[in-house]
Amino acid sequence: MKAVWRSIALGLLLSGLQAGTGLAAPATFSNEQVSPSDYYSGLATGQGYRSHWASQYGEGTPQYTAAIDAEYLRASRAVQAARQNGDTHEEDFWLGFIDGLERAAEEEV
Repeated sequence: MKAVWRSIALGLLLSGLQAGTGLAAPATFSNEQVSPSDYYSGLATGQGYRSHWASQYGEGTPQYTAAIDAEYLRASRAVQAARQNGDTHEEDFWLGFIDGLERAAEEEV
């Protein structure tokens, strides 16, 4: 359960940071490499949101489905915006987030 709250906190922190940096023009580099940490950070955040909505509404309920659909729509729009801006790191984060919404986090032993 601690991992879930850490993921949610990380997601809230990252969304706050992205909102603040969204005003600046993103730098684009021709040799920019994709960072796997961006994808895995998004994956953990998406799993945290999935777990949060499941505990809030119960997995499989109409409210849960609506919450996941809203998160998916938000993330899909963010992926499109990142592609238009050429920001591969943000794109990778949101692609990981979408994958995290689609599969549950593994339980800690």
